Order: sequence, then C-alpha cells, then structure tokens
Amino acid sequence: AKWHSRRKILTPTFHFNILQQFVEILIEEGKNMAKSLKNTGGTVVKDLVPFVSEHTLNAICETSMGTSLRGLGAFQHRYREAVYRMGELFIY
Repeated sequence: AKWHSRRKILTPTFHFNILQQFVEILIEEGKNMAKSLKNTGGTVVKDLVPFVSEHTLNAICETSMGTSLRGLGAFQHRYREAVYRMGELFIY
C-alpha cells in the first residue's frame, strides 16, 4: 500500500513530457563525459566511480536545481567532496 501511494506521487515526475525538457542537458553532459574520457591521454582509468559521479552530479544539479557546477571553482570541488563523503558515510 505504501509503495502504491508513493508510486502515484512519483509517476508524474518521470512523465515523458517532463523529462523531455532535460534532454539537451543530458546530451551535453554526455558529450562532456566523452570529452573527459578522451582527454585521459590513453591512460587506463581503473576506478570509474569518481569519473562517472562527476558527470552524474553535474546532470543532477542542473536538471533538478537548475544550477550547473561547471566553472564554480573551489565551491564545486568542496560540494563534490561533501557529496562523495556523504555517500561513504551512508555506506559505512
């Protein structure tokens, strides 16, 4: 019963028409991720978590909060570290 009522609340959020407005942001972030991967200079990236999480966090912030993390310098770095640390604490 809880799942059904919560699902009813969340379903409109993921409606195609709502998600369609974020397609450009997701495409752009996908291009940025591809560029970053190409710029590794042929080195093997063994841990993809930091790499993928950087671009995922960019997409989430821009789509859900309307704020891009790109070009925010030290704030961007501190915010990413805090989110990463929260994940570590949650897992712990």
